[in-house]
Amino acid sequence: MDAYVFQADLLCGACGLTMVNACKASEIEDTGDSGDFPQGPYADGGGESDSPQHCRECSLFLENPLTGDGVEYVKASVTNNGGQSPVVAEWCAFYGIEARGDENTPQDVGEPDPDTAVAEYRTEDLGLAEEVAGRLVKQAKLFWCDKRGAQWVFTIHNESAAQRDARQSRIKV
Repeated sequence: MDAYVFQADLLCGACGLTMVNACKASEIEDTGDSGDFPQGPYADGGGESDSPQHCRECSLFLENPLTGDGVEYVKASVTNNGGQSPVVAEWCAFYGIEARGDENTPQDVGEPDPDTAVAEYRTEDLGLAEEVAGRLVKQAKLFWCDKRGAQWVFTIHNESAAQRDARQSRIKV
């Protein structure tokens, strides 16, 4: 995903272009300084970092590569919040990191395919559940959602629906 650098922060492609156009409309000159004018676009969410990066304007996850320290940061985030944050679940799904939390976190991830399940997110807030589902659909992630008691439970997989279908079509019944 492309990103722009502007005033010591990152912007997604859409927000970066919006800011570029706003600067041009205000007759701000592009001097090559990201403090004055958005610079980019740069591939891979702005490049490798010690943590997952998000757009400062719309909070879109920029899908940047991580350093070894970045991977440890995501793993620590899982441990610190028990795998319950929708943002951490999104990171884990993208980076292929297991997001099941510590041993006190419920481990039941259910079906359809536990071999590819990499993250689980639970919430009782329907608004948050809808937001998580929207982000996963936008990223073409394969996920399973069901209602268990008062909770919406999302199981996020490390493959797309197309990848799953292709893999299952190779299995001889």
